[in-house]
Amino acid sequence: MDKIPKILIGFIVAALILAVILTGVLYLDSQKQFNESMPNESELLEMIRESGNLRNPEILRVVEDGDENYRILVALFHDKTSEGSSGFLTIDKTRQTLTGVMGGGSESFSYGEEGARRITTGGLRSNNMSYFYFGSINCDPRIASYKIEYYAPDSTLQIIERKVEEKTFLELHEGEMVNGIVCYDEDGNDITADLWEPETDENETGGNDGEN
Repeated sequence: MDKIPKILIGFIVAALILAVILTGVLYLDSQKQFNESMPNESELLEMIRESGNLRNPEILRVVEDGDENYRILVALFHDKTSEGSSGFLTIDKTRQTLTGVMGGGSESFSYGEEGARRITTGGLRSNNMSYFYFGSINCDPRIASYKIEYYAPDSTLQIIERKVEEKTFLELHEGEMVNGIVCYDEDGNDITADLWEPETDENETGGNDGEN
């Protein structure tokens, strides 16, 4: 009877040692994964091809953010052979006690010739953190500036106000957007609703006035 407790103790000690070793291995592996660089441009392009089934994608802008426990990368892309194939690719990495996780996904949106070159947004919640991003490709010429409201990590309401300096741009911020993007023309008029209507050709005329 005295031998049973010793055997159990031996098993328990061995199991604890094994658990410590496995924990150490997993932790070191997660550290290694997290410390590795984010995908380079060629790797990002391959991800875009696979996720979007695109033939000739091009990365236009890339932004990154994060800290010692979390990293995020967002790429703005379009397909050079298809004007309607554009979007964001997001990659995030978390460092946790036992696991290192790397995920990625793409959000596609379309840009048309008439009035569809709006500022487009996306968001990602991971590891108890929230990020949002926004950008445009060949931004609609009617948009001279825009405003975005969002809650920062400390729950304070923040406002981003930008003039459109570049027609193609991408920004990434930690926090959560509220409402949507408000767009203004060069005179400061809110044209957000107008952007969802197709542009009309100023040279178009109606009726057959003047015909005999």
